[in-house]
Amino acid sequence: MDVKGAVQKPGVYYFKRGARIQEAIRAAGGALPNAAMKDVNLAKELADQQIIYIPAEGEQVANQAPAGTDAADPVTGKAPVNLNTATKEQLCQITGIGDKKADLILEYRQQHGQFKTVDELMQVSGFGEKTVAKIKEQVAV
Repeated sequence: MDVKGAVQKPGVYYFKRGARIQEAIRAAGGALPNAAMKDVNLAKELADQQIIYIPAEGEQVANQAPAGTDAADPVTGKAPVNLNTATKEQLCQITGIGDKKADLILEYRQQHGQFKTVDELMQVSGFGEKTVAKIKEQVAV
């Protein structure tokens, strides 16, 4: 995990599967006194190659939700589905994605590793520019 922001020792840290954000902050020497911890979900499970960003009080962070949260769509109230951590069931909740396309995403992720961009979905069989454009607001990496 790449731990950044209002922590004592920002840097890259390695954790066992099942570790939580609380452990990442502890490994980075703890939060700074000015850390905005009220917005951080300490219980959220870490995902491989994740960036954990701890904002400072009053800091405005463009296009980035505090660690352990998902930025919700202001219109639907739904958080985007992370292509790198989503289960088949979560993928099926995306408009236009059924069992078959969800399986194709999971298969691609297993063979090629994590998605680096949402546009990388176009490398998955059955996903073209139009399909990706339709679901772009519902997914994240």
